[in-house]
Amino acid sequence: MRADKAKVKVYSTPRQLIIALLLIFFALSTSITFSIVYTNRIDRESNQAWCDIINGLDNRYQKLEPNADPDALEFARDLKDIKTKYDC
Repeated sequence: MRADKAKVKVYSTPRQLIIALLLIFFALSTSITFSIVYTNRIDRESNQAWCDIINGLDNRYQKLEPNADPDALEFARDLKDIKTKYDC
């Protein structure tokens, strides 16, 4: 008497294969979408933290006297450029 071979589940119809592929596509696209949204949120929060620091420094250096140290005046101008560049 011959032993029955173990049968491996194979998608018997193209419809089942299409459904499986669609589910995989949906899972991947959902995962990618959430990753992008999360990354953008973290990036915005990080930029906001830097903007707070830059704004604090800029407020401090705006109060400099015109006859102050030339390096400090240059730093104040650079802070303005940075604020413009990063939309702070």
